[in-house]
Amino acid sequence: MWYIIDAEEDAEIVIGTLAESREEVANHVQHGTIESILRYIKVKPGEFYFIPAGTVHTISSGILAYETMQSSDITYRLYDFNRQDNQYNDRPLNIEKALDVIQYNAPLPNILPESEIIENHKCTHIVSNDFFTLVKWEISGTLNYMKPREFCLVTVLEGEGQMIVDGEIFKLTTGTNFILTSEDWDSVFEGDFTLMISYV
Repeated sequence: MWYIIDAEEDAEIVIGTLAESREEVANHVQHGTIESILRYIKVKPGEFYFIPAGTVHTISSGILAYETMQSSDITYRLYDFNRQDNQYNDRPLNIEKALDVIQYNAPLPNILPESEIIENHKCTHIVSNDFFTLVKWEISGTLNYMKPREFCLVTVLEGEGQMIVDGEIFKLTTGTNFILTSEDWDSVFEGDFTLMISYV
């Protein structure tokens, strides 16, 4: 799941390919023409993109994105835009393994976030599935927050303010990341800032 925080004009991401089969992708990889079948999307700040497992994806330069994903330690590199490491060696690829798991001819996932106003603050439910839930809060003033799960990951996308837990004050600024733990069921957010909160 990507949320575009900032992007230069004409900046692009790739989600999926235009190919309909394993053989088609393998042929383009073999002949060095894989870029011709990638699905390019021009992005703007504030947009959300969901990338299911098995989807070819990459982010170009000129983009600052917030990423939430299912916990996984496996990534297969199908193509690397001819980049090299600091010893001028091509980085290793996992072509056969990638070809085995790619979702071919898959449609672009459609994300329809739903927003509501809670205590005069905008709460946007971006995605909720078997792997994670992602919610965006736009806070202006004071929000009494009761977390929905035992552990929540929180990122301050922009703005500043503070969080109060058990009488203790924590300053929040753009880029702050923290975990609300099992002991922090009730929190108070104060200020003008935007939060991303994710949980399982």
